[in-house]
Amino acid sequence: MKKLAFVMLFINLSCSGNNNTYELSQLQKIEKLVSIEPAPAAISFVPVFVTCSNGKIAETNFIILKHVYEISYSKKYTHYADFLFNVLNKKVVINVSDKQASDYFQKAFFIDSAINSVYKEKSIKGLIYNYCEKGSLRLNKQGLTENQLSTIAYFFFLNGYFRYDDDYNTTSDFKKMPQFN
Repeated sequence: MKKLAFVMLFINLSCSGNNNTYELSQLQKIEKLVSIEPAPAAISFVPVFVTCSNGKIAETNFIILKHVYEISYSKKYTHYADFLFNVLNKKVVINVSDKQASDYFQKAFFIDSAINSVYKEKSIKGLIYNYCEKGSLRLNKQGLTENQLSTIAYFFFLNGYFRYDDDYNTTSDFKKMPQFN
């Protein structure tokens, strides 16, 4: 009986894999980078996405999230990295009914159903095939609405990709989250 209990515990622990896209160790490095004034461009201008209490997804960045953390979440989380870990891995939703926090999340959207269908059926590979230029991770924006573009960027983010926008060439490329030292 003890062997059976041990085997069941082992199977349970083995199957409860790590479903976190963003690891705490990397977010601790980002916490240090955000504390630099001014913060490095590598994290200042990179959009990240959070789930809001109104059911929308908000596009924001690490600097804005730092302000939200300080205003509304510093009592609940001892470190900014802990807050990031929970928010970016969708373990916590941002309370946008809190007036102080909601002011920071003006660019919010609902998931586009057509893009969602492609993602559910074919995962990130389907998005790359349907919405990126052939042979690259450059977003083909032609014919897409702002909501569709945001939804695509959100799904890439859920898979560990950051979106880098080139304002001069009006292009957006996706790259895996860099390993910060």
